[in-house]
Amino acid sequence: MELLVSAILVLARWDVVAALLVGSVGGVIIGAIPGVGAAVAIAILLPATFSLDPIVGLSALLGIYGSSMYGGAIPAILINTPGTAVNALTTYEGTPMTKRGEARRALSLAYSASFFGGVFSVVCLILLSPVLA
Repeated sequence: MELLVSAILVLARWDVVAALLVGSVGGVIIGAIPGVGAAVAIAILLPATFSLDPIVGLSALLGIYGSSMYGGAIPAILINTPGTAVNALTTYEGTPMTKRGEARRALSLAYSASFFGGVFSVVCLILLSPVLA
């Protein structure tokens, strides 16, 4: 329990939160470019994190990775071109919704599914990591 509290205190630092926010916004923008996925974005921005504190740099890269998965859904929904291979199935339902005038609803559904899936997986990782270790 004490370890969990200390980890939350580290993640609540302003520089870590700022790096996570900047990485998340950048990840959505990079993920929305078709053909540029999370791996390419991290490979390009990895040298920029060398001068940062390790937790800050990893938080920025984590934000980029997580949000670029959602960012690939934007072109998949709007122009029927998946940003990443993960978003190929999003074109099946997203583009027809856009053609019916429900693009905002399709984007919000993709965002909420990505958000809740990410939160659920992190909570499961936190709770199950002692068992897995």
